[in-house]
Amino acid sequence: MERLAKQTATLSVLLFLACSGMQVDSHVNPEASLSGLTTYSWLLAADSAGSGAMLTNPLMRQRIISAADRELAAKGYQRVTADPDLLVALYAVSDRMVKPMKLCGDWGLYCSFEASQPVDLDYTQGTLVLAVAEADARTVAWMGWAQDAVDRTNPGKTAELVDEAVAKILADLPPRR
Repeated sequence: MERLAKQTATLSVLLFLACSGMQVDSHVNPEASLSGLTTYSWLLAADSAGSGAMLTNPLMRQRIISAADRELAAKGYQRVTADPDLLVALYAVSDRMVKPMKLCGDWGLYCSFEASQPVDLDYTQGTLVLAVAEADARTVAWMGWAQDAVDRTNPGKTAELVDEAVAKILADLPPRR
C-alpha cells in the first residue's frame, strides 16, 4: 500500500509539472523606442551577470545566446561587435521550489488514506529574463521573461526548454523597423 501511495505521489508531481506550463510575459518601456534601431551586442559584463546554475554553466549560457541570436536575426536585428544600437542582457536563475499539496483532496477526489496525506512537491523552477536596452541611453526599452519547471537530471530536455523559452520571450519583441 505504501508503494502505491509513493507511485501516486510521483505521478501527481509529474502531472502538476506537466500541466503548469511555461509562463511568459514582457514589458515595454513607454518612454523608450526601438524605432530605427537595427544592431545589437550582448551585455555580458559583470554588471549584467545573474546568478544560478544556468549562467554558471558556460554551455547553457551559450545555448541561450545562440537561441536569442537566431530569434533576433529572424526579426531583422543584426549582431555587431562595435557601436550597437541596442544592448541585450540576460539573467537566468534556477531555484528549488517546494509546494505543499494534499493529493486528491486538492482535486476534490476521493483517494485511499495514504494518497490523501500531505505531500511536498519538490521541483526546480527556472527563470530566464532577456532585456533590450538603448545602447546610448542605457535605458531598458523592452524586457521579456519566462518561467517553467526544469529537470536538472535531463540536460537534453532542459536545452529544449531553453530554446522554447527564448522563442516565446522574443516573440513579443517588436520587429526591426
